[in-house]
Amino acid sequence: MFYRLCRSYNPSHAEYYKYHRFNPPITIILNAINQWSSELMTKRNINGEMVVNEPRTREIFESAISFIRASCRSQTYKKELDNYRRNEEKNIASCCKYLAAQFQRRSQLLILRIDLYFRPTFKDWGYTCEADGHHSRLLRALRENRIVPDVLGYISKREDGIDRGIHFHILVVLDGHKHRDTANLTRMIGEDWVQRCGHGEYDDGIDVGESGKKDKASYFNCYTRQDQYRFNCLGLIHPTDPNKLRGLRLAIEYLCKETTQLRPPLLKSHESHQDTELANRKGIRNLRKGIMPQGHSGRGAPRSSGLDTSFIVQELLKIHRSDLKPPSATKAEASSDHG
Repeated sequence: MFYRLCRSYNPSHAEYYKYHRFNPPITIILNAINQWSSELMTKRNINGEMVVNEPRTREIFESAISFIRASCRSQTYKKELDNYRRNEEKNIASCCKYLAAQFQRRSQLLILRIDLYFRPTFKDWGYTCEADGHHSRLLRALRENRIVPDVLGYISKREDGIDRGIHFHILVVLDGHKHRDTANLTRMIGEDWVQRCGHGEYDDGIDVGESGKKDKASYFNCYTRQDQYRFNCLGLIHPTDPNKLRGLRLAIEYLCKETTQLRPPLLKSHESHQDTELANRKGIRNLRKGIMPQGHSGRGAPRSSGLDTSFIVQELLKIHRSDLKPPSATKAEASSDHG
């Protein structure tokens, strides 16, 4: 396995990801590959196969294994791993509570999911302040119901990849008592994204028409592959549907996964140097969500106080009944904590 990883190691990929922080296990493996892959690749025959019987080859493997084992046993590694897992679990819990609170506003929700991209020709532009601003303004427009109506909330995750560059995974919550057309509502968000990002010169020699311009952005409507999800959360979801709630939980876990944390500086701004400084000073938020609802909105169909919320607790929040305490016990503990 280590040999195959070293064989596929590409220094240009390492340079690409130099502004990223990977989770602790991956970081250790990458450090080992970076240290020994160059020499290990010289220990091959004319067929490209590793020369196992050579003493130096064995030494490299033994050194790499010793390094990995020692690193994983260190207190520094254990502390970093605990912090990484704690941050991931904290984000998952926060997002699940945020979605569970939406059922306090409406007893039926409509869930949309969409992936927003920059086209390969404009991948570098995706790292600019302007591109980042389009994402921020789209989220604001969603919150203000200027793209699709009756939005209750949203969760957005920024990711980066060698092929795709910067892209966003977004989950949107609408009032399920007023809307049912998941496919078209999701499409409206995607078209708004493409329109916001605008057009750019497309100069790779391919005939693109008289204008000579092409959309900078694209999108993928996740509803088109809803049948591929084992537990599908898209469309209408009711608090008594365990499979839908389980799918919603899995979607949140996917959005909050912490394989890597993106920490690059925004490279440039086509508008002003001041914009770049402001963006870098504010930092990059990879996970964003709307404002936690405070009580019921007073409009539409409210969640009945007698509605069974046990599946929300079990499937979405993942709280076992044994962990739940009666209100009297909670108040008694709170009183004792305050003396």
